[in-house]
Amino acid sequence: MDNRLEADLRVVYDTDSGMAIIVKVDKTTILFDDSKDLTKLLKHLARHRIRENVDLVIMAHAVGDLLTGIKTLVKQNPEIILYLPSSVPDHTIRGIRQAGASSIRVQWPMTLTPNVFMVTQRTTHGFKPTLVIRTSKGLFLLGPSIYGTPEGIDAEIATLFPGQPLHAVIGFSELSALGNDDISTAIGSLKQLAPKNIWTCRCTGQLAKQAMSSNLPANHSNISDGTIIQL
Repeated sequence: MDNRLEADLRVVYDTDSGMAIIVKVDKTTILFDDSKDLTKLLKHLARHRIRENVDLVIMAHAVGDLLTGIKTLVKQNPEIILYLPSSVPDHTIRGIRQAGASSIRVQWPMTLTPNVFMVTQRTTHGFKPTLVIRTSKGLFLLGPSIYGTPEGIDAEIATLFPGQPLHAVIGFSELSALGNDDISTAIGSLKQLAPKNIWTCRCTGQLAKQAMSSNLPANHSNISDGTIIQL
């Protein structure tokens, strides 16, 4: 039986250093945070009166004032579960536990809901969580890192989801830090995934956006605060 559902996504934070998106699928609300500062993100959500009862938090980076933000999340939802990069130190994990939250270091593929999956990507900073959402139109890859050593994510997706087309990719928040040679390497890796649609964010950088638009045969769009994507 085909149980693929349509996913609803809303960009809630887009800055020069990263972005964050709220995903609603399978009666589950997921906050995907690629912003590099959870506390600043939560202040931004409060300032703009964005209130969501979040079930899962996927943190692509574990930097900034992490524990203050987690304490805020726990007050809003004591049952919240955090998925963190493998590089998170033990003392941070202890602090999260003391704050009353459950956390999981991501080092291998995981199933979060019937249609939401976690794949791992080895970078220079360890394993980074990346989301794959299975929708009626195909797979949607959220938050891939094209920095350091991104090789392998295309093979992992092909192994986990054989024969399933990649409908869209959104993110690339670290491309703005790369030079021409590294951007070319990143585009080569992305070609292996052959996405039909590509959404870039503010911190992708203009140089990388131009290179991707020129070299990748896909529909290209930009995201910003408030962008809603229905797949």
